[in-house]
Amino acid sequence: MRWSNLLLALIGLLGGCQGNPQQPANRNVWHDARWPYALVQANLYEVVAFDTIDGAERWRYRRAQPPPAPFGEFPVPTVLCRPEWTTSHNIVLSFSDGIHVVTAESGELLWTKDLALGGNCPTVTPDSGIVVILENGKRLQKLAGDGRALWHHDFWEAGVAIAKPVVVEPSGDTLVRTAKFLLNISPDGHRNWVAETTDKPDSTW
Repeated sequence: MRWSNLLLALIGLLGGCQGNPQQPANRNVWHDARWPYALVQANLYEVVAFDTIDGAERWRYRRAQPPPAPFGEFPVPTVLCRPEWTTSHNIVLSFSDGIHVVTAESGELLWTKDLALGGNCPTVTPDSGIVVILENGKRLQKLAGDGRALWHHDFWEAGVAIAKPVVVEPSGDTLVRTAKFLLNISPDGHRNWVAETTDKPDSTW
């Protein structure tokens, strides 16, 4: 390979590593059967709602872009998870640096909360709350529909959560899976039970 071609390849590689904040991270489309709008990720910072009947654009939510980090690098708070629709007709948008809650009708921003999600997607509860895994998988926290922290539950000896929490309806209990256990946490943050999920030794051996 000629040196000129090699240099161009290296420049392209370095440019790709820095990232372009205007370039979409993916081409996601989301829909919830309870609401007549489909959500489309337009770019790293923007989500657009389209009417599923006539295709009309209903609203856009463009989050504020964070300031550049030192040395000119861009912190890229991309859309992290599938949006969650709450029973109070709001939508939970999860970015890599926290949660933004908007109205499903107009996309108006209601509140934001900076959270180190660490790749863990939140789940909504029947009472329009939000449960999310924090502290590197060691804690379950519940937020109220207005963003207030209601309670947290530390897993301690049960290990680290390895999957998105699952909410049981209509009870509102939350199931959390760790490497060895399945935990059931009540709507008020108490542990109902814990079950071992790994294979148990055969007692006949």
